[in-house]
Amino acid sequence: SLSDLFGTLTRDVEALVVVASPTVLTRKWCLGEIVTANLQNVNTMMVALPDFHFPDAMFVDALENMVVEMDELAAYGLSVADLREALVKLRDRKTMFLPNSFQSSDVATIVDQLCSCSPAEVKLQDSVDG
Repeated sequence: SLSDLFGTLTRDVEALVVVASPTVLTRKWCLGEIVTANLQNVNTMMVALPDFHFPDAMFVDALENMVVEMDELAAYGLSVADLREALVKLRDRKTMFLPNSFQSSDVATIVDQLCSCSPAEVKLQDSVDG
């Protein structure tokens, strides 16, 4: 259940890895996880897939209209103000931008970066699978 999921984030999670697809921030339960992690100071890292864009001010301002059924998140104690704060802070999170394609050898780099406390932003070089 969602209360179990949000409770687990609160009690048992040291780090949250967000697989940032172009639509992840329009999915209310994904937002709920991001907001809960933000409220609980859970270390959050972003793995940005191609075509992901961090939310701009217009997206954040329009949040109430973009996320259908906000009242469902409110039932778990998550407010619009909490959502806005979490979205604004996303840009400050450690982020790995993945290229359109990468080689299997890049997987080790991805895992190393996710498990380390290295620089705030990592970008793999575009490469072509061969």
